[in-house]
Amino acid sequence: MNQSPPSSPLMIEQAIQASWSLPLWVCVLYLVAAALLAIAVYRRNYHRLGRASLVALVALRTTVLGIVLWMLFGWMQQQYRTQPPELVLLFDRSGSMATADVAVDGESAERLRTRLQWAVEQVTELSAQQRRRLAERHRVRVYSLAETVEPLGEGIAPPKLQRLVADGGQSRLGEGLIQVVGQQAGRGTAAIVFFSDGINTQGRGLVDAGRVARRAAIPVHAVLTGRALAVPDLAIADVLHDPHVFLGDRVIVEVLVTGNHVAADDVEVSLHHSDGHVVDRQVVRWAPGQTQERVRLVFVPEQPGEISLRVQVAAAPEEFATENNVQETVIRVQDRTIRVLLVAENPSYEYRFLKNLLERVQGTGPDALNVFRPQTILQRADAQYVAQDPVARRLVPSDAASIDQVDVFIFMDCDPTLISRRAQELIRDAVIEDGAGCIFVSSDPKFWGQLQGWPLGELLPVGPVDNLPLAAPYLPYRVVPTPIGLSTMPMQLETSDEDSMTVWQQLPPLYARSSLGPLRPAAQVLATADVDQRPLLVAQFGGAGRIALQATDETYRWATFRGNDLYYQRYWGQMLRWLGRGKLVPSYQVSRLLIEPKVASFHQPVRVELHIGNEVDEEALPQQVTVTIEGPEQRTVGLDRQPGHRRTYATVVEDLVPGTYRLTVTQPLSMDTLTQSLEVTAPPGETAQLVPDAAAMRQLAEQTRGRFYSLEDARRLWQELPTGRPARIGNLPPRPLWNHPLVVSIFVLAITAEWLLRRRYRLP
Repeated sequence: MNQSPPSSPLMIEQAIQASWSLPLWVCVLYLVAAALLAIAVYRRNYHRLGRASLVALVALRTTVLGIVLWMLFGWMQQQYRTQPPELVLLFDRSGSMATADVAVDGESAERLRTRLQWAVEQVTELSAQQRRRLAERHRVRVYSLAETVEPLGEGIAPPKLQRLVADGGQSRLGEGLIQVVGQQAGRGTAAIVFFSDGINTQGRGLVDAGRVARRAAIPVHAVLTGRALAVPDLAIADVLHDPHVFLGDRVIVEVLVTGNHVAADDVEVSLHHSDGHVVDRQVVRWAPGQTQERVRLVFVPEQPGEISLRVQVAAAPEEFATENNVQETVIRVQDRTIRVLLVAENPSYEYRFLKNLLERVQGTGPDALNVFRPQTILQRADAQYVAQDPVARRLVPSDAASIDQVDVFIFMDCDPTLISRRAQELIRDAVIEDGAGCIFVSSDPKFWGQLQGWPLGELLPVGPVDNLPLAAPYLPYRVVPTPIGLSTMPMQLETSDEDSMTVWQQLPPLYARSSLGPLRPAAQVLATADVDQRPLLVAQFGGAGRIALQATDETYRWATFRGNDLYYQRYWGQMLRWLGRGKLVPSYQVSRLLIEPKVASFHQPVRVELHIGNEVDEEALPQQVTVTIEGPEQRTVGLDRQPGHRRTYATVVEDLVPGTYRLTVTQPLSMDTLTQSLEVTAPPGETAQLVPDAAAMRQLAEQTRGRFYSLEDARRLWQELPTGRPARIGNLPPRPLWNHPLVVSIFVLAITAEWLLRRRYRLP
């Protein structure tokens, strides 16, 4: 990169000034009167003079009187030290300037520049001769503009200019330009060169700024960045799925597709296996003006191990930058049984049907479930029952080794007093710290009250309510998945959302259900009753594990739908797989850094959570964890330990400027390999309209008597810059001109010549 030439040298400006000032009309009147008087005097003696002599005498008399007037004015030669006029380079760095739609000199579309990159290159790639010529003629000041005006330095290409990032959340172009004009007024500014796409989202517009610049006599040369016709762009913004799954799981991959200036058309989103074949494909209709769409793709792994997947969105017509149309992801598949502990007080129908399902389902094929390994606790059962049933146990185990062997805990209507506090604490810790799943099933509101005050009650996704009434105990209703619930594995009874909703609408109605207390802050409603939209299925994360609450115990009614128990089996099978996925994380990967959401809008709070796994001893757990955020801005945040969760640390981060970030755990130092990415998108005003406003930029240039330049003719800018007027910075001693020897000599010669002519013609 060429270095900027040294600052412009000083120059000397000369000017002639009078020490005694009279209006110009007085001076003209004096000279005219002097000439007329001379003519009147000499015309009386015209008979003695010829025409030539008369003219000569009048000219000499007028010259003498004019020199007298010159001397009376006291003319002086004043000299000033001056500098070249200032030239302001103003760069728009708002979010819209990050749009990559500029191709340079016939380069391939894969090398499109962003609007800001192209603007900066117009300065940084000037030749050495152009830089030297520009430095000799102007003093250059460089500013950037988004929400506010920020100085970048002096010289043609200061270092800050080359590091400039289009991260502004707002485009306050008019107000920023007015501020720059106010700073430059009276400083001898040749021009302001404004690099921008003209998109103003806040405050006063460019028309107002043009009026102010016109009054200050500062021309604005408006350089339009970006194509007048916006380039369509589709991108994969985010891919969400569980990283660890069971063999045979229906893995739901949720894809966030974003688009700008995409015409109404069918957009294909596909999921590819590592060997190249397509495992799922969805076609969505993109509406005019639409900016994003969520697409669900389903993948059923057929082999254990680590599987690489590629999510791809087909390029839109005339889309050039396609590198953001693809994202790679990895899923780890394990082939193992799901160990379930089922606890109930009495053998209800729900208990019997579910116990039978856990004992017998171990088929193969697309609907096959992994082999369940159940253990059942029937609290009111006889001792002989335990001896006869191979999967039955007398009491919930109270040793850590037995609890650690369980992947999913199911608690139906049971008596918590018959479960030791030690066992409940181990179950709670197994969910929060080890990733085990847990589901509570009951249509009796008393059950939720009985759990309050016990360690198991800490897992409930709902809060306590005194005297909770039973909600419509025997009014028939159907289960309706919520939009969030439909994206989860338990509610996906068919391969598509539409088919799944059809099945849910046709399943036999249920009758008994329980009212619930207020939802915990992190709880999500996955299903409601169709008659009054009260929650039926609620879920939340509890540390490393998932927790669900089902406010009915009548799903057994689905076991005879259409003559078989396919959908009953699919619902419970997928529910248990979904709850048990937390136990699939290997011990050396238990510590996890979680970001929610991974794609956040500007000013949206972002939750950062770290779960420290069992690879860290209990005594070595820190009081606080430090996470470094690197991106358009850098900061360090502290994660505090969450009440009741010894291994979970969290905080909320706000006010990150738009851009892509990487979050890394830096304290404890042994966890610096834990990283996550985060993307903060610009406000809607910066992305909703990305077509450059050529009309506003052209009007700005015309208002201020500047020039307008497009991408094609921007190179002419440096040859057409106005020279401007030098700025005076000091005075030198003045030189008197009224008594200059030449003036005195002319005065003497004029008087002498007139006297000689008068003597020759014998004039009085």
